Amino acid sequence: MLAGGASYLVAEDINLGGALRFGRTDRSGATGATAVDTWSLGAFAQTRLDEQVFLDAMVSYSLLAIDARFDQNGAGATGSTEARSLGAQLKLSGVMPLADWQISPSIGAGIVDVDRDAFTASDGTRIGGARSTQLSLNAALNVGTSFTGDFGADGSVVYAPHFGLSGFANVGRFDALTAATDTVTESDRFGLGANAGLDATFDSGATVGINAGVGGLTGDQKSYSLTARFSLPF
Repeated sequence: MLAGGASYLVAEDINLGGALRFGRTDRSGATGATAVDTWSLGAFAQTRLDEQVFLDAMVSYSLLAIDARFDQNGAGATGSTEARSLGAQLKLSGVMPLADWQISPSIGAGIVDVDRDAFTASDGTRIGGARSTQLSLNAALNVGTSFTGDFGADGSVVYAPHFGLSGFANVGRFDALTAATDTVTESDRFGLGANAGLDATFDSGATVGINAGVGGLTGDQKSYSLTARFSLPF
């Protein structure tokens, strides 16, 4: 995933901003696979409720380019289509120090509405369009630490490795594209994910980071992500 954005502290405990993002998601299962390129435009707000407690809200609009492979009956047909989505998220998070580590639990909810175009697969099968809405309840627990290292002759850099587990419960239904031709089916009701990454902050305040994640550990469709980011204070 590649993302860029900016934020502005409008009050002591209120931060507002916007972001552009591109991401690619690959999913595979017994009935087929999908590869989705997503371009997103979003706006977000964050406020501090207590010394180490934060509330985040975000809305986003996305355009999706979808490539699909259908493995039902060993056919292996392929097809491409596009979709649009509108989503919103709300998250409550905290930070708890434990010796040299930081424990960061969070809970949240998100809703997304997806409108997918109809298309024809390579074997001539007509795949109908679909519009679906899904609510997800999620929770995560991340653990991290930091240490300082040398950078160049006179500089230093703070390294911050982190890893975490996340879980979700889906409420509602969505269009599982590779599961059937024209039906809307239930998603995985529950799912688990894991992630690990490393951030580096330089004396100038600039930060670079990389994060890898896997989702759907308990479901029939898995997703993989690799994210790199760079931030620069002004």
